[in-house]
Amino acid sequence: MEKESILAILAEYSINNYTEAQEIDSTCGEDYRLNIVIDKKYVLRINGDAITEERLASIDRLAGRYREIGVLAPRLFKNKDGRYITPYDKYFCYVSEYLDYATCRDLLDELDFETVYKDVWKSIGRLSKKFSNTDLSSVNSMWTIIDLAPLDEKIDEKQDNLNMFVSELENYGLHVLAKDINQANEEARGRIKKIYKNLPRCVIQGDLNLSNVLVDKGHFVGLIDFNMAGTEVNINHFCCETNSNIPIEEFTRKDAETVYTDWVRVQNEALDVILSEYELNDLEKSVIDDYRRICRISMYPNVMNYLSFLEEDKEKAVKLLKLIIHDGDDIAFIKPSAQYAKEISDYRQEFLDNGDHMDGCGPLRKYEDPEEYIEVCMQKSNPDTAEAAGGQAEQFLLVRKSDNRLVGMAQYRFGVDPKFCIGYSVRPSERRKGYAKMALQNLLQWLKDQGQVSTPISCEPSNEASKKVILSCGGKLTDTCTYKGIDLMVFEIPIE
Repeated sequence: MEKESILAILAEYSINNYTEAQEIDSTCGEDYRLNIVIDKKYVLRINGDAITEERLASIDRLAGRYREIGVLAPRLFKNKDGRYITPYDKYFCYVSEYLDYATCRDLLDELDFETVYKDVWKSIGRLSKKFSNTDLSSVNSMWTIIDLAPLDEKIDEKQDNLNMFVSELENYGLHVLAKDINQANEEARGRIKKIYKNLPRCVIQGDLNLSNVLVDKGHFVGLIDFNMAGTEVNINHFCCETNSNIPIEEFTRKDAETVYTDWVRVQNEALDVILSEYELNDLEKSVIDDYRRICRISMYPNVMNYLSFLEEDKEKAVKLLKLIIHDGDDIAFIKPSAQYAKEISDYRQEFLDNGDHMDGCGPLRKYEDPEEYIEVCMQKSNPDTAEAAGGQAEQFLLVRKSDNRLVGMAQYRFGVDPKFCIGYSVRPSERRKGYAKMALQNLLQWLKDQGQVSTPISCEPSNEASKKVILSCGGKLTDTCTYKGIDLMVFEIPIE
């Protein structure tokens, strides 16, 4: 654009001269977008499509909210008429701040991305905590499901992705898998539809690609490009931004089970960073796994990965997809039996080698012979023989069906202080895969079958992992106590 034209527009914002202008043309098809950086102080934004004062005012307020949580975001300037927009020829123009920082894309080979994105995830938690249900925009973010984002037509993007994927599976002759994926999606969406209008939500920047994330001295400092800003359900936002990616190299060199469990671990670690700044309410806890499942099966990068995997190794790809849609179905919650004697022995040895406590395992530590341990568990389960065996208790094994591996244990003790009735543990080599939550969930279901409507449970304040599991199952902190010189937090979990 000619300098005379640029100055004519800038004059409306009381910017009367400049020495340097850098044009960045981000036009896509018929969508004309020209950004002109002025003296590294301002950005003149020239759009071909109409943009409203209301929309720009909402973006400017959102930038202010990001700044309140310590994230830089470009504020917008008003012209002499007190408006953001200045029409020029057939274009709609406005001016924002220029933030003079490198983007992640500028420093691809220099950054520790784990450090940068931990900062980003923490900011997501802080924003959602401070501004949930505040000044919501009528425009939805691009992550939106069920409702529509600005670029969606008739169905949301994830549903569109899934429809395409299912069609491709049909072309591969994988009719049963296509049906199962459709069913998993419909069931998850059905549960979400019942309550999603009541879920906390927040207006977000909405496009954290590498070109929009600003860094300084190896850390995240700010965001630019708020064109995709919109309102989003917090837990959907969390799941989308912690989706991660499965590189084809990982898929090629690992078995399907390892690919899946490693992916889940990475996602959960990222989510934990967000949740270090944000506490889920009960409604969010009830459907966050459904949002996660929808993301896994229908986010566009994932769908493209799955199609590549099918080309690379169809059998392994099918197994991976089955793990994704049947997550949690691969676990058996059962009583100890001779069938699992070797697994019990190996489980015990792994804890001894690791120097760990065997919580939820009863007297396993003192029984080198697993057959003796199984016999004691049976005696403790029977009210007529329990007292002689050291007190009544029900012992459970958490077994992964796909390889018959014992991954966790849980126990419920009778006749003791209710705060100490429940115990559970996860095999050291199987941690960070969600098994602790599965163990507690299954034990709660067993208690429900016994007619209980709630149960207390305790853990040490320093045991962050156990505390998160308890909270994710609906636990509410009700008390603190000391037991054998150990400080404990006491929670109450409603059983629904």
